[in-house]
Amino acid sequence: MARIGLRPGREYEQIGQVVLGAWFKALDPANGVTLQDLKPEIEAVLRETLETQVVQSGSLQTIKFNVYIDKPLEVNIVIPIWPASVMTTADLVTYLQGYHDKTGGRHYDEEVGQAVVFGCGR
Repeated sequence: MARIGLRPGREYEQIGQVVLGAWFKALDPANGVTLQDLKPEIEAVLRETLETQVVQSGSLQTIKFNVYIDKPLEVNIVIPIWPASVMTTADLVTYLQGYHDKTGGRHYDEEVGQAVVFGCGR
């Protein structure tokens, strides 16, 4: 999974504000809109706020992002790709051992499991 961060001078609060603003608009019956209707507005703020340009393999690349609007009783589970430094199974074993050693004995499988469930927002 690609990693994405904030553009210089931007704050996570800006993303939170657009989410809360969308909630208020969608909950007000006078507006007659759903969160799905507000998705383009949310995406526009994310495009302005997130740093989507990265250098990879010596060239400038654009990270594509997808926005999903939650639905009741539906969960999107994202399975991450291995760390960027890992190219082989031997690299993965080395990475996992290094992670274990550097984190005071924490286990990567537990960390990944928690991250996958946390990413579901549940």
